[in-house]
Amino acid sequence: MKKILLLTIVLSLHFKGKLIAQSKTFPFTLTGTISPKITASKVYLVYQYEGQKFIDSASVIDGRFRLNNTAPFIVLATLVMDHQAVGLKGLLKAPVDKVDALKFYLQPGSITLNLKDSISTAVFIDSKVNQDYARLKKLLGINEEHKLYSLSAQMQKLRTPAAGKAYVTYYDSLKKARRPLLREFILENPKSYIALTALMDYGGDFADTAELRPLFKKIDTGLRNNFLGKKINMMLNNKVEVGAIAPDFTQFDTHSRPVKLSSFRGKYVLIDFWASWCRPCREDNPKWVKVYDQLKDKNFTILGISLDGHDTKAGWLKAIKDDGLTWPQVSDLKHWDNTVAELYGVRAIPQNVLIDTQGKVAGRNLEPDEVLALVKRMTEVK
Repeated sequence: MKKILLLTIVLSLHFKGKLIAQSKTFPFTLTGTISPKITASKVYLVYQYEGQKFIDSASVIDGRFRLNNTAPFIVLATLVMDHQAVGLKGLLKAPVDKVDALKFYLQPGSITLNLKDSISTAVFIDSKVNQDYARLKKLLGINEEHKLYSLSAQMQKLRTPAAGKAYVTYYDSLKKARRPLLREFILENPKSYIALTALMDYGGDFADTAELRPLFKKIDTGLRNNFLGKKINMMLNNKVEVGAIAPDFTQFDTHSRPVKLSSFRGKYVLIDFWASWCRPCREDNPKWVKVYDQLKDKNFTILGISLDGHDTKAGWLKAIKDDGLTWPQVSDLKHWDNTVAELYGVRAIPQNVLIDTQGKVAGRNLEPDEVLALVKRMTEVK
């Protein structure tokens, strides 16, 4: 699968929704001091957690702003500054690389930052996590990341093969250049929370678990046992390998009925990870419709696992109808926190896993023609 949507490059700016109450949260205070040279009316804080999208805001008064709320222990967020009083909707309409924004880690307690000329260059005063994150971003080259965002916006706007190729080419080159830098950061900062996030980036689209395990063990034991560390450990120890029994799971379909993977035992099942908002996924859907039509009478089905959320549930249902997806569709509506995606180590979509009639993994990340050939070959052998 050459065209993918990767977890680490999804922009948390693209949020629509209201601040929602959540469980297991911790209080935080985010305070900013702004240079007199900066004209700004408001700041917006946006982040996503367990499939929910959260938005908060604060007015800039006498060169200061202050946000008091609750959040999960540590979560990646985006702080956006409104210089022209256009509101969040107005900011979202602007090109991503033209918005004054800062990605940072929201955490319990007090967080203070100083702004000299923009929020994108703000300096954290008392947050070790964000100071480490700033060091990592400097090491990786933030300007190159801005170019990636610009190419992404251009690709979405033009929707041409040339724009798509430019984005993929640059993304691949950037990923290759950053890998040794990420490894260096992990080895030199084993006690930093950011070492865990760097490890996730180092793993890339389809992580080589054998390569990542030794690096993971270099990270401080306490960090390996925190929430993110446990998720990484689950990914590294997933048993989704060709020849192994596929991990069983249950999720609910579009009518809120439970669907269990093992209930398909005796059939060939293609588990398809996708989402209604994932353009590459939607482009692949017509191809899977053709595959399904050719194989549905050969003891074959597809099980769609959607990485949509509660906020995009209507879009998910519409996409199923519009794309003609007549096979079972399930989701827990938690976006990238989908429990099946975590169980199967999915960090990029579209992605798939082919299961044989005995419940064993027969292949991963297959193209439609490869699924056709493999299922027909396995059927003929029988």
